[in-house]
Amino acid sequence: MRRTLSILMALAITLTLALAGCGSTPPPAGSPADSGSRPAPAGEWAPVTPGVLTVGTSADFAPYEFHILKDGQDKIVGFDMSLAQYIADDWGLELKIVDMSFDSILIELENGTIDLAIAGLSPDPERDIFFSSAYYTGNQCMMVKKENLEKYKGYADFDSADFSVGAQTGSIQADLAAEHTPNANQVLLQAIPNIIMELKAGTIDAAYMETLVAEGYTKTQDDLAVLCEVPYEAEGSCVGVKKGSQATLDKVNATLQKLAAEDLMGGWVAEANDLSGQAVG
Repeated sequence: MRRTLSILMALAITLTLALAGCGSTPPPAGSPADSGSRPAPAGEWAPVTPGVLTVGTSADFAPYEFHILKDGQDKIVGFDMSLAQYIADDWGLELKIVDMSFDSILIELENGTIDLAIAGLSPDPERDIFFSSAYYTGNQCMMVKKENLEKYKGYADFDSADFSVGAQTGSIQADLAAEHTPNANQVLLQAIPNIIMELKAGTIDAAYMETLVAEGYTKTQDDLAVLCEVPYEAEGSCVGVKKGSQATLDKVNATLQKLAAEDLMGGWVAEANDLSGQAVG
């Protein structure tokens, strides 16, 4: 449940759609939309690229999705990617993963350049997309340098202009930072590794993060620690679907029901946790 997409992203989509009314520009060569695909008949679903399930993600969020080197080759792994492969297999399609910045995912989904967004998305009624039923539920926390564990008791200690707190742009954690430490200097960065770097360097004092992600970093960064849990109520992580694509949403939810019956997610999470120590980039 790392992430939601910010109100600014919804405004960006509105602007994009407005500009589209003034004239269209063909997609760049090699983009998911540059595929020669044809629209499906009304009420039916068809992938952006025939025979391929194109999934947008932001692979900087171990153990959900992250890069490793396998046999000298870059590979995107994580339990979200196991889910993406499961959906593709269930639908009889080849899987294509498109890695992008987290705050671009909503726009790409709206523009129809990806079929699904699988990126630890948390549901929010203000976000202008469809959300599937939840496939995983996690918690939120605050991270600090280990040397400061005894110095602070909780996130309330950082609610002052004397402190800087970090979070990912457009994420649930950014919302939590604004809610729980509104008087602190909010440092919003696009990539989780950058937040970790700033925390280790001491340029921010604490960071809001998905607990599972934070625990992954503490395994490999012995100078970091989880200070406390941060209260947050959410339905869990969901697959993002373009708004209005009810056929796609129904298809995703049917596959998620099948997944739940097979009880595979726990194994995927454990496997991704084991691999998270190999995360690169």
